[in-house]
Amino acid sequence: MDKVLPTAAEAVTDVGDGASIAVKDGSPKIVEECSLPLTGAACVHRVITDLGVLDVTPEGPVLVETAPGVSEREIRDRTGPPIGAPR
Repeated sequence: MDKVLPTAAEAVTDVGDGASIAVKDGSPKIVEECSLPLTGAACVHRVITDLGVLDVTPEGPVLVETAPGVSEREIRDRTGPPIGAPR
């Protein structure tokens, strides 16, 4: 479903706790600080994307695995906060 509303708060009014929110503006989706209303705080431990897999740690995201054909550099360039070395 695509819907456009004037504010982020209005957009998530009916979204339940812990739900995911898709944003389609091309900016990094993994960021140091969330600018959208939170539906859950400190509840994500692993992020799996079409680029790779990152673990969320107190020190920041840590690269676990890259997708086939995706470089570590590409993931670092497309992610907001610094990424720790692969485990």
